[in-house]
Amino acid sequence: MQWLVVLDSVEGLNPKTDTSLALINQGRKSGLRVDTATIDKLFFSKQASVIAEDVSGAEHRRNLCDYDLILMRKEPPYDLAFHYATHLLSLSGTLVVNAPSALRDFNEKLITLPFHTYMPATLVSSSVDQIAQFFSDHDGGVIKALDSFQGKSVQRLTVSDRELIEQFTAGGTQPVMAQEFLDRFEGQAGFQKMRSIRMSQRVGRNFLAELQLARDQLDGSLHRGNAHRSFGDRSSLVVATLSGE
Repeated sequence: MQWLVVLDSVEGLNPKTDTSLALINQGRKSGLRVDTATIDKLFFSKQASVIAEDVSGAEHRRNLCDYDLILMRKEPPYDLAFHYATHLLSLSGTLVVNAPSALRDFNEKLITLPFHTYMPATLVSSSVDQIAQFFSDHDGGVIKALDSFQGKSVQRLTVSDRELIEQFTAGGTQPVMAQEFLDRFEGQAGFQKMRSIRMSQRVGRNFLAELQLARDQLDGSLHRGNAHRSFGDRSSLVVATLSGE
């Protein structure tokens, strides 16, 4: 079996903590051929192809359809280079995980909007005036870039931070997410459990099954004596709604 792992430059990854490197190393230990490539090595010439690096560090031109599995492990930001890479991967003719269409369709911030009922007050806008009014209404809050990840490009603002709003929105031309700031929230353990589910990669019944499993696993931990980690009423309502109960 042959894999291609599309990821950030290997030299910049931490071998002690990076899960992509762990997958690569374990695959190779299992006897698989595992090649790697960054998104700039993808191209199309009669068919979707890549300049991939093998275990020895040698580069080879290969067609994407030659691989049995392609793992798309590139970290955000989701910029145009990332976007175009998903289109090339869609033309591969082989299984790609995470699905390129899911990466295009499910922004890590915007995917939450259908569930705004269960979220702090939220605004997505490019308008400096709208965002400033939102923070005025909520005595400040949090502003988040839509294309970042892992808590980066997230900042708490006061009502007077109009200059920072201008910076985040590139002068009112880029949409951002503004949210009410909560000092604490109910059912923190439950939400931490749910965060382990990558919503952008779990759709339909698979997502619901994993959500229900997360709830059941947490319930099981409570029965084993971790009663202090219980879902609160609001957290239970969120899980019940998302799992279709």
